[in-house]
Amino acid sequence: MLLRTMRLAASLLAAPFVAVSLAACGSSTPGTPVIHVTSGLEASPLTSAAGVARVELRVRAQDGAETVASTASPDDGGLDVPDSARTGIGSLAIAGLASDGTELAYGRTPPMDLSGVVTLGARIFVQKPGLARMLTLTTQPAAPRIGVLGAQFLALVEPSSEDLELVDLIGVSSTRSAGALAVPPTAAMMLAGTLVLTIATDGSASLLDENQGTQTSPALPSGVSPADLVGARAVLGDDGSSYLVGATSPSLTSDLVLQLGADGTLSALRLTTPRKGALAVWYSGHGLVVVGGALDGGAAGAELLAAGATHASALPFPSDPTEGAFGALGDDHTLLRAHPDGAIDALDLSCSSGCAPAALGAKLADAPTDGAPMERGGALFLTKAGALVQVDA
Repeated sequence: MLLRTMRLAASLLAAPFVAVSLAACGSSTPGTPVIHVTSGLEASPLTSAAGVARVELRVRAQDGAETVASTASPDDGGLDVPDSARTGIGSLAIAGLASDGTELAYGRTPPMDLSGVVTLGARIFVQKPGLARMLTLTTQPAAPRIGVLGAQFLALVEPSSEDLELVDLIGVSSTRSAGALAVPPTAAMMLAGTLVLTIATDGSASLLDENQGTQTSPALPSGVSPADLVGARAVLGDDGSSYLVGATSPSLTSDLVLQLGADGTLSALRLTTPRKGALAVWYSGHGLVVVGGALDGGAAGAELLAAGATHASALPFPSDPTEGAFGALGDDHTLLRAHPDGAIDALDLSCSSGCAPAALGAKLADAPTDGAPMERGGALFLTKAGALVQVDA
């Protein structure tokens, strides 16, 4: 399926990422920029055979509000793209709706300058609810460090490598920059905005500003050793900071949280109890949530390090020793957690009493190695097979 600057051609793809040529659309003009609409494991999610009665092109504002810019039948062969959909900062979204208005398929770009649609060969990833494979990476690192770099890119680095791989979530492609990092993240990696901080086990650190192309060598806070951070994973907060959580390490028991501010400053924060192999996510409007990994049977199953606080507080979940899980917020308060065996459960972080994880029917085909939240709800999981898998909220 092709989204042209003035028309959306409704020739649907039978397999993901097989681009339909411009020549395949009789009304197209040679050289017209296109945006490919691609599907996941389930082919052709926007056909009338799939129950779709109406296809909508929407503009999603930065506050999450969506406005319908144009509509068509899935059999019309084209969808107008008005000028209003090509101005400002936001996302382009495609939705397939049943006759009763039920949303059967959905996809959107990350936030971008919509005026760039005229020249940008982007892709909109559309899927039915459930699981869908989005992209298989060019490399399959055994234990990658992963994080979101701005709205558009997913960054991956192998712990012993100075190479940086960026996955373009708009172009749905990946590129590898050899030797981009001055220090390999043998201990840990953090990302905040366009900043990439890598920490080596020998104590050296490098702060790369991907936007400016500059690197500095910051010092860790007093009392913080790289040995306290080996294997720890970082979480990006909506306050512009990144939080490296020692409790997420599979080999350490730690209560340390290292904060990297948007201005590059580093600070040491603390959890209520040491944990090992825990899961950490950012709970928008609240702060850092750490789940599982509790070696002390009397410790709470989850805790919250509020934005601006130096110490965390317990959340009302029963003790949870789960190690090696990965997850992301599926909506504004529901944590989607993928266990090492691929099983997925959900935790309602807004719960105030009697809280407990709820098992879901969805299951990943192989073990997860990391997870990142989607803008509209749901999560992206990176699996050991090198696939990015989307879990619908």
